[in-house]
Amino acid sequence: MINFFRKIRKKLADDNKPLKYLRYAIGETVLVVIGILIAVQINAWNGERKDRKLKINYLENLKKELVVNIQLALEQNEFSDFQIKNGELILASLESNFRQNPTELVIALEHIG
Repeated sequence: MINFFRKIRKKLADDNKPLKYLRYAIGETVLVVIGILIAVQINAWNGERKDRKLKINYLENLKKELVVNIQLALEQNEFSDFQIKNGELILASLESNFRQNPTELVIALEHIG
């Protein structure tokens, strides 16, 4: 293909027809520019596709992390409620001069400490 264009260019230059050669040169330049523009557009599309894929990946990871954080928060809330109940049991035992069940008091002290 390159030889074909080379032969045309050489023939036009040798025939000493500058107007035809100029038209040929301009046409070739336009083809090169169009090729470059197409390549740039394809590159832009590829970049946008990669960016979309990266955004989706980030959002999926964020969703997974939020689910884990919610689960941890629920577990911490449950543990806090458990500790509050143990603290209330200990306070009630102190206020009633340890008339509560001693086994429950020992377990509450162990958990809270």
